[in-house]
Amino acid sequence: MTLKDMYIRLMIDKWCLDQVAIDRLTEKKQFYEDLMIAHKRELRAKLKDNHDKYLYHKADGTGCGKIVASGGDYDSFWEKIFFEGEHWTDEEKDQFIAANWITAKPSQYDCTGQVFTWAINVFNTPNGVVAYIRNAIDV
Repeated sequence: MTLKDMYIRLMIDKWCLDQVAIDRLTEKKQFYEDLMIAHKRELRAKLKDNHDKYLYHKADGTGCGKIVASGGDYDSFWEKIFFEGEHWTDEEKDQFIAANWITAKPSQYDCTGQVFTWAINVFNTPNGVVAYIRNAIDV
């Protein structure tokens, strides 16, 4: 089941629950509440599974640029991304860096809380392309 189907199913659950509440049918209301809870849990599990894996997502739940490691502390974090079976030219590496670079907007205030990129390194390996994206927070 795709994410779109899961969202539609939740909207139908909500509509059914609203209709039952109007009719004051407590047994059916409990049934739809339990059903909605189960569907929300399923959707959250799918979202967690999909969105923690890839840098770029496709509509079918797959993606490219698998995030294989990440870490950091409260004001700095990094991600290691792997593009399996690819080999990039220097121009493609520069395009990747430009597309993923986050620049903090100038501010007259300290500690704006903005996320910004301070380094991106891209390497060709025998099995594919590895990229390290390092971001920090202006604190």
